[in-house]
Amino acid sequence: MLDKRWENDRHKAEKKKAGSGKDVPRPSRAGLCVSLYEADYASPGYPGYDLVYFVGFATSVIQLGSIPQWSKKKWECRRDSEKAVILSRGNGSKHAIVVIGRSKGLDVEDLAAGPTNVDVSASYTTRITLTILATLWILLFIAAAGIKQNTWFLLAIGGIGIL
Repeated sequence: MLDKRWENDRHKAEKKKAGSGKDVPRPSRAGLCVSLYEADYASPGYPGYDLVYFVGFATSVIQLGSIPQWSKKKWECRRDSEKAVILSRGNGSKHAIVVIGRSKGLDVEDLAAGPTNVDVSASYTTRITLTILATLWILLFIAAAGIKQNTWFLLAIGGIGIL
């Protein structure tokens, strides 16, 4: 970014007086950098398809993230937003990102605020899934605790549990 600014400053100096572009010093820092993005059509719960998505999806099927309640809680926002939102790191930040809604995307402000007054009660499916999963983990720990040889297996179970 600094090189482009320097090139532009040298070009302006050359326009004013031939040969003066080489005397323009390189800027030491950039001013405010604003990136503009226009929202594309989006639907909640669809982040896009790539290798990371497929690996994550395979993990989600095995893990708790695949239960239906997670999707409701994670993507609770208004759709087809017309807002233009500016994102920055705070006061004095050199970068700002502008996301223009154009009635296509999700409401970025709702996603950033998180669940404020969202009533996401656990569904019946979620309760059953969690009960079965907890029971299976307890049985696995009980079985692993009875092992007298190869106790490294307990470490492997703990590692799997963390994933």
